[in-house]
Amino acid sequence: FREVHGSSDARPEDIQDFVASKEFIPGGLLILRDPESNSCGTLRVERDDDGTAFIGTISVDIAHRGKGLGKAIINKAVQVARQAGFTEAFLSVNATNKTALGLYEHNGFTVAKAMVCYRQCLPSQR
Repeated sequence: FREVHGSSDARPEDIQDFVASKEFIPGGLLILRDPESNSCGTLRVERDDDGTAFIGTISVDIAHRGKGLGKAIINKAVQVARQAGFTEAFLSVNATNKTALGLYEHNGFTVAKAMVCYRQCLPSQR
């Protein structure tokens, strides 16, 4: 997941703050482990400000892709949202991540809106 633009690592204190927040949904925070107990994927489903479920993080380590884990994670996210009483779930994806786009669309997600982000590299002042 680190190779995708816009990704960032979560610090332990970030996770603790999330679990203590009103956005936390029980069952909505998972770390997948491979047979050797190494982390190989993540899921975070949270309560969004507008009262919907937001799938904030789905990741599968590059060495474990192509094994159906992404589909399993999405199914779990939808299950968590449904069990928490939500009727809709949203997620956000980098438009250059064609694999993720295909995965989400194949699993019933449709485009609700599109967004473009701009940046400007500022020269240093001397």
